[in-house]
Amino acid sequence: MRKLASILITLIFFSHVADAAIKWNNTSSSGNKVPYKFIELEGHIPLAREHELFPTKSDVLLTNTNQFDYPNCIDSIKNNRRLYPYDLNSVVQLTKSVATRNINEVIDFAGPQGDDHGISDKFGMTINKAHMACLKGELAGCTSIWTAMNILSKASAFTENTKAGNTPETFFQTNARFLKPLLAAYSTASQRLGRHKKDEVFKTWMKDAIFQNTYNPYAEKGSRDRDLFRERVARATGPKYSNSGIDPAQNHSLHSGLIAMMYGVLWGDPHMYHVGLDGFVITLSSVDNKGALPLEAIRGGSGLYYSGATLHTLLQIYEIAKNQGHDLNKVYPISTNIHAAASFLLDVVENEKLILKYSKVNKNNSMCSSYKKQCFHDNNRDTAFGWVTIYLENFPAHENSKRIISFYEELKSKKPIDEKRKANLNAVIKANFNHEVFRHHLTYPTKYDKKDSYDFEMFPNDTNWNIGSPRCLYDGVSK
Repeated sequence: MRKLASILITLIFFSHVADAAIKWNNTSSSGNKVPYKFIELEGHIPLAREHELFPTKSDVLLTNTNQFDYPNCIDSIKNNRRLYPYDLNSVVQLTKSVATRNINEVIDFAGPQGDDHGISDKFGMTINKAHMACLKGELAGCTSIWTAMNILSKASAFTENTKAGNTPETFFQTNARFLKPLLAAYSTASQRLGRHKKDEVFKTWMKDAIFQNTYNPYAEKGSRDRDLFRERVARATGPKYSNSGIDPAQNHSLHSGLIAMMYGVLWGDPHMYHVGLDGFVITLSSVDNKGALPLEAIRGGSGLYYSGATLHTLLQIYEIAKNQGHDLNKVYPISTNIHAAASFLLDVVENEKLILKYSKVNKNNSMCSSYKKQCFHDNNRDTAFGWVTIYLENFPAHENSKRIISFYEELKSKKPIDEKRKANLNAVIKANFNHEVFRHHLTYPTKYDKKDSYDFEMFPNDTNWNIGSPRCLYDGVSK
């Protein structure tokens, strides 16, 4: 095994706690004030520990077209296709509009909405559509993915990105709306078409772009953190959770780790693969004794939304590792905290008061009007509960899965359901199961829901955080 013969640096920026070893297999380390430690290796993203797992299947990330057919993609491909056309000409035009070394030259991420519904959002959703079409067997979708990779790599796109004002929004959205969808899509396109003749060019460009938007080991010391925090870090603890954004357990760093891991699989880079595993362990170590992910639950009325999104990222890392032949349950006992986190979210669905002790930390939040009520019933449900399908596929016998199925059965039944509970159960179930069997209990919180309920067999829930539709990606049928 390659050893990280390097300098162990204790990073203490907002803590005055004495040096101590991190207990990685502690089932609940939330509230631990021990400072983070990272192993620094020249030219690489620092790690908190050594890992013994190595990627084995270079084309396989979240999908495997040799083993599965993917029949549940049609509705999400069709939904809003006019807004996100993925034909070759449309993709060429869209991709050229963002093919710049510094994306801030064409997009303003500094505003309060972070380019939501703007061109970056459109790009991610378009690539997701092309990916789902490719997965379904539409080779034109695969070709559009190849073309986008070719245009962006030729332009060295995103390799000179800078911060948007005082926030890492440029880096986060570049990762979420450009790099992550492209990596997932290129995996499937490679399975369908083989590797592009410029694969080595793609490899070099993608690594440069990932470094510039996650952690750049070639930048000056003290300025290497982008959206993966390894230099200036804090262990954020209650009651105020100060500096939570630079806690390596928070969703931004985890998300960056996922992207590094995807690169590590596609181009056989064990260290980048380990960056994802590192984030997996660090974030799961933050789960508290209630099952909450405190750094997400404190997000006011968006606490459940961000907690669900973060759980989904954890499960995506778990899925990628599984597809490489690695059972993370056996390697990292902390993996059981996935179930604690899922259980907590289901508890909140039935009793929102459980999250109040966290959500009150941020009483003002841009997504929701009040910290006292979680906003997950409209389109926010797609991200808040995007984790449900992948969880059911991986852990069908777990009590949490049985509980989710019981929600579905309750909606199917003819028994009266309290209106608030009905709305909450709909948020969990309606995009993860075909809904016609519980039409009598359907709720319509958005102006499109009723029409969608007749136009589609399942409510589309393709979002950038989900990398498309979870039903499409994970609910495959063995060949």
